[in-house]
Amino acid sequence: MNWKDRVWKTIWEFVYAVVAAVIIRLYVFETMLVPTPSMVPTIQVGDRLFVEKITYTTRLPRIGEIVVFWSPTPDERAQKMLRFFDKFMDMFSPRKFKGHVKLVKRLVGEAGDTLEIKKASDGKYHLFVNGKIPDPLKNIEYLPEGIFQYPSLLNWLYRASKVRNDPKKYTELLLEIAKESGEQEKFLRDLFVPTIRYVKSRYGEDGVRKFISETIAFPSDELVILMRKIGVRVDRLSYILNEAKKVAEMSSEYSVEDISAPFLVFSIVGGKSDLTGDKFYPGEPYDKYYEEYLSKLDLSKYIRRAKDGHVIVTIPRGFLFFMGDNTRESLDSRFFGFVPKENVIGWPILRIWPLNRFGPVQIRERRGE
Repeated sequence: MNWKDRVWKTIWEFVYAVVAAVIIRLYVFETMLVPTPSMVPTIQVGDRLFVEKITYTTRLPRIGEIVVFWSPTPDERAQKMLRFFDKFMDMFSPRKFKGHVKLVKRLVGEAGDTLEIKKASDGKYHLFVNGKIPDPLKNIEYLPEGIFQYPSLLNWLYRASKVRNDPKKYTELLLEIAKESGEQEKFLRDLFVPTIRYVKSRYGEDGVRKFISETIAFPSDELVILMRKIGVRVDRLSYILNEAKKVAEMSSEYSVEDISAPFLVFSIVGGKSDLTGDKFYPGEPYDKYYEEYLSKLDLSKYIRRAKDGHVIVTIPRGFLFFMGDNTRESLDSRFFGFVPKENVIGWPILRIWPLNRFGPVQIRERRGE
């Protein structure tokens, strides 16, 4: 065999290896890097998981199982967190998921299931599925956030996504959401929190007291107009500013359940608003997903508020519902809604990195099979 033949043989062997690797990656297994703490302590930030893709071609995931799936919407923030290897491998994924990212969460509801988050006998919030807490979820606390707090959230996300590139229209929408949610004062409080934190960092407590007293005594014309537009009396400014001061003094970021509805929407969708300066914030544009899937549903039938005030969610046909074990730091179905069954990728069976945590991810969940 001459040198030319050896070169061509080597090239073809490489091509065959690449093709085989792509086929295996598409249909048999793949790996994923976990960039967020949404499944702590079960799965840690930085874990690399080995994902088996055959099991869920023969059956659907079961409640309590940890599942890897494509996010229902593109995720601009998470894309920036991916490493080169993960971005390269995602190039071979279905075209419809371009810009989406792989998520790992626990399945908590299937089509037809009714979900409620309410306090159980232990005094903590738990997820009730069809009136009962499933055995795999009994030791997990879930906070009633997202659609369990705001039944109109998915509609707000869609409307915000349509105007996220138009600061003026976006601002008007956020003011509408403040009124629709009844959280006008909470919204104003959230507007002041960054300013108070900045003033404190530069001028200390005395600077904060001076800022609050001067704002109460001499509110700007823009602030007065804004307060009138959303129906808040100017004499409520003292209360609002002092509430903002309390939040600003918290040692860590206040939880999602404490954020006003407009700021929750902005934190998910991202974009640019007159209220947030000139910066464009990355987020999760929701419009294409909503138009393709949710616009066909009457969401008021699937997400509704009961007489006692808590929200009841029923999962539509063709969808699943996922939540993270670390409820305070999980962006999950409470916030982006129902996940189409076709988004399921596979079963994470093994943690392959770091080596000191090498081992199976969910042995216990498979014993019941």
